[in-house]
Amino acid sequence: MIAKSLAHALASSCDGPVEWDAPSSRWTTLRAGGATAALVEPRTVDSLRRLWRLCATEGVPRLVVGKGSNLLISDEGFPGVAFRLGQCLNGLEVQGQEIVAGAGAPLPAIGQTALKAELSGSEWCVGIPGTLGGAVFMNAGCHGWELADIAVEIESLTAEGEVVRRRAADAEFAVRTSCFQSNEELILGARLKLTPSSADRIRQQTEELLAYRKRTQPLSQPNCGSVFTNPPGHSAWKLIDDCGLRGLRCGGCAVSVKHSNFIVNLGDATARDIVTLIGMIQERVLESSGVRLAPELRIVGQPSSPRNSPAAAEAAVVAAPMEAARAHQP
Repeated sequence: MIAKSLAHALASSCDGPVEWDAPSSRWTTLRAGGATAALVEPRTVDSLRRLWRLCATEGVPRLVVGKGSNLLISDEGFPGVAFRLGQCLNGLEVQGQEIVAGAGAPLPAIGQTALKAELSGSEWCVGIPGTLGGAVFMNAGCHGWELADIAVEIESLTAEGEVVRRRAADAEFAVRTSCFQSNEELILGARLKLTPSSADRIRQQTEELLAYRKRTQPLSQPNCGSVFTNPPGHSAWKLIDDCGLRGLRCGGCAVSVKHSNFIVNLGDATARDIVTLIGMIQERVLESSGVRLAPELRIVGQPSSPRNSPAAAEAAVVAAPMEAARAHQP
């Protein structure tokens, strides 16, 4: 709960919509989880800087949520301010062989802008339902590409309101991580370096990647994308598949029968259901292969206690037949 005086200051500092007690199930792609104390959508960078600085000064927890595609907030909620940057940091500009984009720019828009400019290297962005800021934060990627491959410079904002520009080489990019996961700076935007190519070749590769996603991923069901990162030398989906876990269910969620590294919301999943299922998968894979899977999904807040134990949770799970599962291998 945010004190009335602070709530008034937040509302006065934001030149865009402010929603109090905002359910994350409405704006995360998993369609599950608790509420944030406030959700703000500033329209200008000046307003964003005021809000960011105010939260830092008052000790209010801050969270940038993007499109909510890799995020789960605990059922108990998030006691701070969630920021959406789509209105104030959505700019896209082509500068020679580079694209300069705001953190709120959708990744598909970056891919389409690059296509029109006949620049290659961001084809993988077209099918990802996230923003550039989120991609920088977690070094997003797929199909062998990642944000670190094309980033040149990152611009961010400190808690004190200072703008920092750093080379991508100094962003500490690694597998699904960056320095921004520990330095508490707000990502403002990035400069991306691409390669000239023909529009026909870029379009063909883009269409092939989109077709692959439609063929292999449960796009018709609420999900967060890949749940686990690939351990060195392994594919997370294969480790899960080898345990026969496609279709494994816990409460209102299940391992997708179409792609075993996806968890889907069957309609009424809670954050607890999802966290419990993640633990069940980790335990089974560890027992079977000796490999501990690390979640790629960002879990915010303290989840409510998982169901009594993995064994108890399994009393209500349903595993898909292996024949059906293997027919849907990625």
